[in-house]
Amino acid sequence: MPPSDILISSPMSSPTMLGNQGKKAWHVNPIDLTHQTSAATFGLLSAVGPDAHAMIVLANADDGLVYANMSAAPVGFSQPLVPVYPGIHPSALVMTAISAPHPAQDLVMVLPGEAESSPDTLAWMANTHGSGHELSTPIPVFSNASMSRPILADVDGDGLDDVLVFSSSSPAVWLVRNKGSDGGLDAPVLVYQGPVEATVTAIAVGHFPGPRADIIVAVENSSVPTAFVVRVVQTAPMTFVVGEYIAEPGTIGSQVPDMVTVPALVPDGPDTLIISAYTLAKIFQLTPTGSAAWNRTTIPSKTGAVRLLVSNLFDSPSAPGRDLAAMGLIAVMAYPATSVPTPIILAAVGAVVVCGLVLAMVFIIRRRRNSQRLERSPLLGINRGA
Repeated sequence: MPPSDILISSPMSSPTMLGNQGKKAWHVNPIDLTHQTSAATFGLLSAVGPDAHAMIVLANADDGLVYANMSAAPVGFSQPLVPVYPGIHPSALVMTAISAPHPAQDLVMVLPGEAESSPDTLAWMANTHGSGHELSTPIPVFSNASMSRPILADVDGDGLDDVLVFSSSSPAVWLVRNKGSDGGLDAPVLVYQGPVEATVTAIAVGHFPGPRADIIVAVENSSVPTAFVVRVVQTAPMTFVVGEYIAEPGTIGSQVPDMVTVPALVPDGPDTLIISAYTLAKIFQLTPTGSAAWNRTTIPSKTGAVRLLVSNLFDSPSAPGRDLAAMGLIAVMAYPATSVPTPIILAAVGAVVVCGLVLAMVFIIRRRRNSQRLERSPLLGINRGA
């Protein structure tokens, strides 16, 4: 399994890539931009010709969608950035295969409303012919106020990434099924509706255990400052029922900005859930033990984390692809996949983000140094070298 790089993006500063040089060595690569970037991601925009390489795709304030080719150096990328589609400025951007020819990927994005009171729109752009040079106009899926960044996960088990979004102004989570080349992105399905006074802050997908993927939802209650985490069980294909509390109110503080799942090492075994309990300055690791019980352990953290991701950072032979990356207020930390994970500081936040601002997005990116084929991980929006 190839090593993973890390792409960090803030709406107030230029993105930065942490190039994984192996043996716990990292190279900081700022992406030189003259304008603000509203969104950034990593994927395979072009699967043909000399540009058939992994790319960093960004939404630039003046130029619209642009990309940097990752083939320029072992831990670098091409400059200047190449224009892809002008006049579009999504607030969130991810890439996955929908209708593009394999192994190219299409774009999934959140387009902000034109007025402050206007709803956001989840949309996608078809990567026609897989060249990256013939993108369709944005195809709207549905609109809602204060829409989150899209989460990619294969919820229905057909091998394609489906799309999950929630609203930061309401306690609702929607699932958008990916029908691939047979129909693109389907109409949204409401899979969770929480208490009126609450808001959803994070979602994750995993098997705990079971033949179908479940959706984990973190909720904050504004009337009584507290947070809880609930499991939404997929009892039948695309049928969801609210299950047990994974973390009861009052046990994880009042803020859960992110969650991720770690795939099970044993076939058909339960995945592991990682929760950032931000106000407690802790990261919790939870594993189901049966009968609605969860074993909780604490991962060392000085400040908690605003973003979590799981990937192959250290080539751990006993647990490949299960290392943890965490973005805190003061540093980017990584945890090898060991029974007692110890944090390794990859970079100080002040070194890669102006004024140490809280980062809006962190994406783990996978890249095989001498390969041009990528495939999408079903859980984290991570590109994995084939």
